[in-house]
Amino acid sequence: MAVAIVGARNASAAACRFARGLAFDLGNRDLVVRGLVLAEMPPGTEPRARHFPYRNRIIAGISAGTVVVEAAPRSGSLITARLAAEAGREVMAVPGSPLDPRA
Repeated sequence: MAVAIVGARNASAAACRFARGLAFDLGNRDLVVRGLVLAEMPPGTEPRARHFPYRNRIIAGISAGTVVVEAAPRSGSLITARLAAEAGREVMAVPGSPLDPRA
């Protein structure tokens, strides 16, 4: 069983530490946390924002659950969470500082 951990590209140091610890703990419980490069575009294709939702759909689909550590309001992390919920997968969020817009 796989679990996706997604978050902001500009994540806080605390969020990065939490995500690493969570991934370690999940891995120790025989869950797969897929740290991988995933794309439907051929190698050498220039990254474009419009391509990311396609990739996020795959991440949501191969995972039993998605954990959102931090995310901007209009982010790929929240797209992945929405797609996971629409696919009937578990979606979890890590609480953060109410003063941080990524929380």
